[in-house]
Amino acid sequence: MRYSDEELLNYIKELYIKLGKTPTKRNLGKYDAGTYRRHFGSWNNALIKAGFNINRRLYTDTEILDWLKNFYITYGYSPSQSDFTKQFKDTKLFRNRWVNWSNTLKEAGVPVRKQYPKLNEEEMIDRLIEVSKMLGRVPKRLEFSKYGLPAPATYLRKFNVKHLADIFDIAGAKNIFTIKRNLEKEQLIKELKEVAEQLGHVPSSTEMERIAKYSNYPSAYVYKKVFGSWNNALIEAGFKPRLVQKAPTKEELLKTAKKIL
Repeated sequence: MRYSDEELLNYIKELYIKLGKTPTKRNLGKYDAGTYRRHFGSWNNALIKAGFNINRRLYTDTEILDWLKNFYITYGYSPSQSDFTKQFKDTKLFRNRWVNWSNTLKEAGVPVRKQYPKLNEEEMIDRLIEVSKMLGRVPKRLEFSKYGLPAPATYLRKFNVKHLADIFDIAGAKNIFTIKRNLEKEQLIKELKEVAEQLGHVPSSTEMERIAKYSNYPSAYVYKKVFGSWNNALIEAGFKPRLVQKAPTKEELLKTAKKIL
């Protein structure tokens, strides 16, 4: 039976969500390692294609350049040095081969990114609000570098907050979250349905957080902010909320333990 590349890569992502870590060949069940080798050349190549880190320090020029090309094809813009470091951990991997980042991007045949000046705190807030107004929503995690914004983690650390929404509160710009609210709801519902279709089941809020970390899909926090709660978002999308099982009492646990013993 023939499988498409997309099927195989989606399975890797499903394993990541299930395991909470980058899967290894030992975790494979639905497809075997040989299938991935025939499609992608190696298991590590498949991981790179799926957008995951691989647990080794030796990479060929082709593997690095292919990752750069795949990033550009996937997101529509060239990766930053920060994106590269998240994937490969060490900038020496490109510096020792192509000297600097611009040369590396040219070698991969992808556009050299425009260099944005460093922003102070006031400029960081102004720029974030400007981009949010332009998009009609708060930018997604992977859109920050695309629009010349510091990484989301930089904002959280700089302003000592837990969520980007808190930065809008600081700036007195809470209304950003109501810009094109109806349109935003429709888009969020559409994307939630896409995720459910890819997974084959309705995602939990924890799964949605993990997916958002490695994709352009919004996090569960965004859904809670817009719809009031994760369950409300599921209902709006036409899904049945997952029932939260009540934790067993101490007496019930002891009763079960006695039965086992």
